This record gives sequence, structure tokens and C-alpha cells, in this order.
Amino acid sequence: MNPNARARQRLAAAVFAASLAAYLLGSLVARLLGRPALGDLVRMATCLPALAAAAALFADRAVWTIARNTIAQAVRVRAAFVILAVYLVLVPALPFLVKGDGTLRGLLHVVIAYSLIVAGMLLGLLTLAVSTTTLWSELREKQIYALEAKPIRRWHVLLGKLLGIILINAALLAFMGLVTWGSVQFLVLRAERAAARIPSSAAYEKKVAERGLRDAREQVLTARRTVLPDPPPQSDLDDFVGSQLEDRCRRIVRDDRIPPEARTADPATRDALIRQEAIRQLVEDFAKIVNSVPTGYTRRWHFSGLTIPRRHDLNFTVRFKFFSSDRKSEEPDHVRWEFGVPNRTKAYRYDDAFLPDEVHEIQVPADTIDAEGGLEVRFQNREPRRPTLIFSEADCLQVLIPVGGFAGNLARGLAIIFIEVLFIAVLGIFCSTFLGFPVSPIVALSVLVVIFLVGSLKAEFEKGFTFDQNKDSPTAAAAERVTRVVMTGLHAILPPLHKYSPSAQVSSGEEVSPLSLLEAAWSIALAYGGLLMLAGAHVFERREVALAVP
Repeated sequence: MNPNARARQRLAAAVFAASLAAYLLGSLVARLLGRPALGDLVRMATCLPALAAAAALFADRAVWTIARNTIAQAVRVRAAFVILAVYLVLVPALPFLVKGDGTLRGLLHVVIAYSLIVAGMLLGLLTLAVSTTTLWSELREKQIYALEAKPIRRWHVLLGKLLGIILINAALLAFMGLVTWGSVQFLVLRAERAAARIPSSAAYEKKVAERGLRDAREQVLTARRTVLPDPPPQSDLDDFVGSQLEDRCRRIVRDDRIPPEARTADPATRDALIRQEAIRQLVEDFAKIVNSVPTGYTRRWHFSGLTIPRRHDLNFTVRFKFFSSDRKSEEPDHVRWEFGVPNRTKAYRYDDAFLPDEVHEIQVPADTIDAEGGLEVRFQNREPRRPTLIFSEADCLQVLIPVGGFAGNLARGLAIIFIEVLFIAVLGIFCSTFLGFPVSPIVALSVLVVIFLVGSLKAEFEKGFTFDQNKDSPTAAAAERVTRVVMTGLHAILPPLHKYSPSAQVSSGEEVSPLSLLEAAWSIALAYGGLLMLAGAHVFERREVALAVP
């Protein structure tokens, strides 16, 4: 190999490794200091040199030679064609097999969601199979020995395998995206033609069909950014906690609800732990109070940063979900929504009945937003049964504003799926550097299962799930503490694959933001994928290829 080329490769590898190390160190410092902005700055500063170094390594001629052989191997076994055939059978048939909720919006939601889920699952299975067997097959058939006599380093082989899988996935995912987009356009065109065929004499049916098309365009075939309401002033929380703190501390001691770790502590530590527990309880009580609306009362929220044109013919979406204190009733609750401020913006009122525990959406004209991008929302509980309606979760009330179109949102969703299957490819190649078949696919699949289980369990714990529902089992409480510690540790070191849900976002018309795409590319592909590739190259360079592997 040319000495200059080898020096460039070593420099690129060193820059990539240094960028990863700087990212990990900067992220750790930002987390310890509680400064997320510092972590974002480190991420941006290290992203460009890491990308440039990765591009330089992938640009090597030997890497592309291995990549072409990997693609040819996948074509010979016809795995990619099987995936395409399955997808071509399943997705175009969805519009004829599923009905949704009877509306065009519901049908589009189901078709898009199932199409992207099927695409991710099929590509994930293909990637796992190819990445864990391509290196093993060359070792089994002793083709790797021919490369040992050529000026090709073993890391060239790993990068070439990865590049070949990347190109296969990119081609398949682009084709799947076109099929999904074509299915959506077919459904919309069919609905438009059906609406056009309705005679003018059937005015009501024509209006319903046109409204269905408008709802589909505004709620599914779009990209809407989620905006949460402004939090209550910190001064209100401080005043509430300050006025109730001493009384709550005395009540905890009187009712013998002292935290277990405080019972054996010294007096100063004991008082501090009791005070900490009292503050935690009061913060929860404050959240319940400000988010509860008794019958006849009105709750007000304010949203900021709604940067859309203030036109009457342009709508945004208010999505909400509330719970009712009357858990026995199955009847909807009568409420009143008011948007805007009279004499300053247009104001609209909606009186309707909504079922609790379900997600609802209201389309609101954009001229309710003031000149500063603010929106005032008022909610009144008018239910005669006199239940208290509760907005208990942080995202129980959202405003979704249109910021883009369906095609761009679909492309970003597909890019997220591509990044996820890229990590699967890296994981499979890493396992194949020291494991054989079928051990390597089993290990890789087990790691993926653990990643998704950890994300799901952590989300359930954050929602209030507990092993000890009755608070009377020390064994269950101890098991929960151990589980929480293990989940927290694993969540901190495993890639955040569970954090992204492109199928749910695209199918519901929510924006897959460019920022989240960049974050996924850096954290999943470059950081975790880069670390695994460096570790795999280190292991494979030192492996005796003539030895049997498990």
C-alpha cells in the first residue's frame, strides 16, 4: 500500500476515535453539570470531523471492492429479492385489507403506520442475517485467506462489509418509501375521484367527503410540530411548597411514613431526608392541583412560539386527553373549549362532550394566535355529574402547528429507520468478528431485545408503575429498587433506539424534525456504531482466522 495512503488512513482513524472520545467526555461533563446546551455544543463540534474521517475511511478503493463482493453475495442468496417480494405483497394490499375507522384519515394512518413498521422489521431481519453471516461464510469457505495475501487490512474487510450492507439497505428503503408514497397517493386520488362523482344535489354527502379529504391533508398528510403549554410560574410552586412544607414534615412523622433510609440515619440526615420527601410530595400535589378542573371551574393555559401565518383558512390542531374522577361512568363529559382573547385576536368557542381516557383533536383557525405567537386556551368543566377532570400527564394538552409536507416528513422517517438498521448492521458485524453462526445472530438479537425492553420498562416506571402496589411488601420494594438501578444503568449505556418512533410520527402527521434526525445520526450511527466498529476492528485484527469460533 502507498505509504501516503496508509498515513491518511491512520490520520482519519485517529480523528474519528478522538471525535468519539471528545463526544463521550463532553456529554459526561454536560450531564454532571446539568448543562444540556453544553452537550449540544460538543455534539456539533465533534460531528463534522467525525463525519469527514468516516468518509475518508469509506472512500478507500479496497473498501469499495469488499462492498461490491458483499452486494454480489446478497444477490446470489436472493435475500434482498425475498424482502422486496414480501413487501410488494403486503403493502399494496393494505388499502384493500384494512378499513381504519371508516374515514380517509384513519385509513391513511393505518396504511402509513403498517408500511413503515413492516419496512423496519423486514430490513432489520435482512440486515441481521446478512451482517452476522457474511463474514462467517468467508471464514467457513476459507475465502478470507485469499485476502490475507493481498494489501488489504482486516479493517478494510469490516468497513467493506458494512458499506455493502448500507448500500443494500439504502436501495431497499428507497424502494419501500416509493411504494408507501404511491399507496398514499392512490388512496387520496381515489377519495378525490369519489368526492368529484357525488352529484351537486347530494350536498351533505359531498360536504362530508370534502371534509374527509381536508382532515386527511391537515392531520396526516402534513408535518406538525408539537408545542407544549408554558409551565406554571416557578414562584407559584415555591409559594405553595413554602406554605405547606413544615406541616407536611410533621404529618409524615405523625403518620409514620418516614422513608426507610431515614429510619437508621443520624438526626440531621433524618430531618433532611424527611424534608426531601415532603418537598417531593408537595411538588406532586401542586401538579395535581393545577391540572385538575372541578365542575364549573375553568383552567387556563398559554402557549408560546406558534410561528404560523395568522389566517382564518389555516388551521392548527389542539390534541388533548383528560381523565375523570368518576371512573364508573362510561358517558362522555361535557366541556367548553375557548381559544384566543376577545378584542385582541379572533376568539372561538367549542361546546362538546368527550370521552375520558382517550385522545381527541380539535381543529382551530390560526387567527386565534396573537402577533407575538402566543395562544390562550381556556377549558371549562360543564359536566352535570360533577366529576373532576384531570390533565395528569405532561403531554395531555398539545398544540400541533403545520411546518412542512408529507413527502419530506416521510423521507426523514425513512432516514430514522435507515439509521436504526445501520446500527443493527454494525452490531451484527461486531458479533461476527469473534462469534460464529448461529451464535452471533442469537447474541445480536438478544442485545436488541434488551435495548427495547430497557426502554419500555423505564417508560413504565416513569408513568408510575411499581412492583408494590399496596406499599406493604418489603421484598417487592427491594426488587423494584434493584430493577430501577439496573434499568437506569443500562439505559445510560445502551443506544436510544426506543427514543425514536418514525412510524407513529409520520402516520399521525407529527414532524420528524431535522434536529431529531441529526441527533439519531450522531448518537446511534456515529457514536455507538463507531465505538462498535472500532472494537470490532481491534478484535478482528488480532484474531487467528484459522481457529474455530463458537
